[in-house]
Amino acid sequence: IECLSKSRANSHVIRNILQEFIGMSQVVDIRGVGMFWGIQFENDYDLEALRLRLLEKGYLTMTARNNVLRISPPLTISAFEIEKFFDKLRESI
Repeated sequence: IECLSKSRANSHVIRNILQEFIGMSQVVDIRGVGMFWGIQFENDYDLEALRLRLLEKGYLTMTARNNVLRISPPLTISAFEIEKFFDKLRESI
């Protein structure tokens, strides 16, 4: 139950942070629920290069069709770790 409530709270943290990404020129759409999110980038954006830059910084992400970066952090992640990831994502885009 503790993990579920922490996951619910972290979902709100992620959603609030992702709202900032909507205005970025390369970002087309953001969608997700809970701890499973996707950031869709413009078709000509090199998403694989972004994924590799994040991997070099220690973050494992996946890609999906339509140029979407999938983000699904562990349920036990802290709000601080979420914010740290999104700081690295901003730097890497």
